[in-house]
Amino acid sequence: MASINNSTAVDLTVGEDLNGDVYELLIINASGRVVKPTATTGVADEVVVGVLAEDPGRTTVDGTDSVPVALIDAGGILACKAGGTITAGDILIPDATSGRAASGGQNPSDMADTEVGFGIALESAVDGDVFEFLAARIYRSNDAA
Repeated sequence: MASINNSTAVDLTVGEDLNGDVYELLIINASGRVVKPTATTGVADEVVVGVLAEDPGRTTVDGTDSVPVALIDAGGILACKAGGTITAGDILIPDATSGRAASGGQNPSDMADTEVGFGIALESAVDGDVFEFLAARIYRSNDAA
């Protein structure tokens, strides 16, 4: 069962309506507000800061409301929504589907140079599933060793 086991959730100001988007990925936009990564924001190049920890249960207003965000860099086990097929052990990156996760492969070398992973899948999932992952920042190594 998907859950959030992370002791560090913070309230951050929203940059778009996040009602109904629990367990979706969030980035910080140019205005310093949390929004879901989208195909137009660079997706895999975006640095995911966290996951929407709970549904606000109401329409959220840009710049006025805040929502609880479980932070990636705090570690722990988090839950998010899959944007496609994910296999347990995959490194996770943002998907082209707004707010969802995609597979970045099983090894950092599978990722593109500009991609930053935000965790490792603890279970397999398909598009739309909520699944658990171990939150961890993962970078591709450019070393030629």
